[in-house]
Amino acid sequence: MLNRPNTTQQINTYLRSQQLLYRHLQLCQRIKKADRSRQEVSAFNNNEINLTKVNSFNQITHGVNQYVTV
Repeated sequence: MLNRPNTTQQINTYLRSQQLLYRHLQLCQRIKKADRSRQEVSAFNNNEINLTKVNSFNQITHGVNQYVTV
């Protein structure tokens, strides 16, 4: 004898999956909206830090590669 869910169980499972999908889509939209606003704010920040690797030995770093801002 097969163990099949009845109609009510199938409907409840479907509704639950739709609710989870809707919640997931809402979260994705919120993340995109937050990311978009963060990009808009960063558009006003023109300070970029470029790191250049310096392979030099000195007394402070004891031969460890150091990074300097350009």
